[in-house]
Amino acid sequence: MLQTMRRQYELMQMEEGERISEFFTRIITQTNAMKACGEKTEDATIVEKILRAVAPKFDHVVVAIEESGKLDKMKVVDLQGSVEAHEQRLNKRGVERSSHQALHVQTPLAGEGAGALDLIEEPCHVEQALCSLHKYLASCLHTSCLFKQNTHLLHNQ
Repeated sequence: MLQTMRRQYELMQMEEGERISEFFTRIITQTNAMKACGEKTEDATIVEKILRAVAPKFDHVVVAIEESGKLDKMKVVDLQGSVEAHEQRLNKRGVERSSHQALHVQTPLAGEGAGALDLIEEPCHVEQALCSLHKYLASCLHTSCLFKQNTHLLHNQ
């Protein structure tokens, strides 16, 4: 029985769309079941397991925690608090980004001419998008006028 629980524990990974609190609940529930069967598990071991199993979007948090050098002293509850705080920031930014991202304006890279093929996308508000589009069109018009003037000069020589 304990062997099966250990195997299940080792295979546990954070699921797509799963919240940190849900994942921690699954890990802690499995750990408690293993402890009830006589398994001795330290917080440091559980912390390391969680850091290996969280979703990739938390990789930079994992690296920061590992680099802190305090893994062996970290409690599971402290880790949960840190990762949940980051998850909340990610969720808040996602909501803000979707509400503020009215348009995507494509503009040439800085220093490139109007005919540049390399484009960048800048998320922005409607007013900013219209302003950027206006500047881009003015730049195109200016480039077109210069091209026509140069062509006219070449024909007149």
